[in-house]
Amino acid sequence: ALASYYFLLARDRSTEVEAMRRRFQLGLNALVANGRQGQALEEAERHLGNLESDLPTLRYLVRLALAAGQPALASRYAKRLVFRPSTRRGAAP
Repeated sequence: ALASYYFLLARDRSTEVEAMRRRFQLGLNALVANGRQGQALEEAERHLGNLESDLPTLRYLVRLALAAGQPALASRYAKRLVFRPSTRRGAAP
């Protein structure tokens, strides 16, 4: 749990997306390794922040939620993957 805390603290203080993503996943993986999948999903919601539309992070969360036996939550993350806001200029709404 302490390792998770420090990884997520580092995630919150990171400025590069790749570093944020890596530390976020390491923090959650530390909880999963100790059989705390439910707590990992709670921490994911708390620390997701600006990774909420990051494709690799959303894919990771879908897999994590499914592994934790929470298909409804996995579905919610999957919907974010499919229906995320467009970042292209001039894209139709």
